[in-house]
Amino acid sequence: MKDKMEHKIQDLLQNQELPYNSAAWDNMKQALDAKMPVNQPTNWYKWFLGGAAITVIAVSTYFFIQKDSSNSTQSTSSPKIEKQIQPANQEKVSTTQNTSEKSNLSPVTSKSTEKTDLSQTDNKLTASTNDDVTKMTSILEQSILVEEVVMDQTDLEPISSKKEISEIISTNQKEELTTNSTLITAVNMCLGERQLLENKNGFAVSVFKQNSNQLIATIEANKSMSFEAKEQGTYLLVEKNKPVIEGVNSFEVKNSPKPTLEIENEIRYEKGVPTLKASTDATNSVQWSINNLELNSTKSELDFNPFKAGTYSVSVKTLTEGCIVSQTSKVNIDEDYNLLAVNAFNPNSFEPRNQTFIPFALTQRDVKFTLLILDPKDGGVMYQTEDASQPWNGIDKRTGQLAPSNQAYIWKVRIANPLPGESTEYKGTITKL
Repeated sequence: MKDKMEHKIQDLLQNQELPYNSAAWDNMKQALDAKMPVNQPTNWYKWFLGGAAITVIAVSTYFFIQKDSSNSTQSTSSPKIEKQIQPANQEKVSTTQNTSEKSNLSPVTSKSTEKTDLSQTDNKLTASTNDDVTKMTSILEQSILVEEVVMDQTDLEPISSKKEISEIISTNQKEELTTNSTLITAVNMCLGERQLLENKNGFAVSVFKQNSNQLIATIEANKSMSFEAKEQGTYLLVEKNKPVIEGVNSFEVKNSPKPTLEIENEIRYEKGVPTLKASTDATNSVQWSINNLELNSTKSELDFNPFKAGTYSVSVKTLTEGCIVSQTSKVNIDEDYNLLAVNAFNPNSFEPRNQTFIPFALTQRDVKFTLLILDPKDGGVMYQTEDASQPWNGIDKRTGQLAPSNQAYIWKVRIANPLPGESTEYKGTITKL
């Protein structure tokens, strides 16, 4: 291809004859003499101008040949690259091609203008020369197309970068959603407990139960609510009317097993003191309470003293699986504790135990006390003792005589060191037979 083109250009140059118009030279001479009169030019000037035109044509032809050779080499060495270009990039290649064509063809246009000026001076080149230049220009355009396709491969790299940026933006949006979903600080709970859920956000927050996706409550913006753990499970806190995101800002409600609690049915009197035993199967340390009054015992068994008639609510608490669990049981007591005192005695009885009076519990307990026997008629003190071994034998200390028989007398006991929950004073009536 290259050899054919070179031979063709050589033929054109060898057969080219520049037309000569003597009238044109006369016009030029008159124009020059009008501005700057000079001596009559010699004939060699005409030949110099013709040689300069031939030189310009030769240099231009050599430039096109070299350009065609370079572009042909690039076109031959990069056909695979052209095939690798995907159809999606055709529009981009076409745009780049048009820009490159303008920049690369600008020298051709300049030289073409120069040729036109010379042809106007020397009257135009032949039509055959212009046709050959047009063909060479077409070859140059094809070479430029291949070159721009090669150059366009460098533009393919930023496309992946744009994709990565898009993914980063998407990831940031997801992280922002997750952050916005962390709305209220909540802690894990156990059944029966309560906690304050405070919404400090500028939007409402909904409380969902995870398993059933049930809406439990809605906390309005900058409001709070007391949440009671009525059912075990996982609870989610999300922005109102937004999708529920599992595992985000959640809290657990646990249901740990409760300990057992058993209470004796009958009162036992240990050393004259009414006693009931309560027990539990809790293996950890426990906390006992009776009628909401906490006791110091931490053992699995508890002895307590029901001094008054009524219902006793006994509770035990322990720590199981991170939750404080409790169990409560109740027991009813029919009569008040009254120091196990009898209501009659007979100084003349053959049974020594029935010949005197003192509340029996005072003989069993290690307690400081004062016993008074009072006359119901005037309230006078008929007998007084602080010794459990000195019971009243029926004699009125005021007269030294036995008190009248078949009459009821008042007794009172003041306790100096009562047990917890015990009264400091007891009283009743005793009949002397």
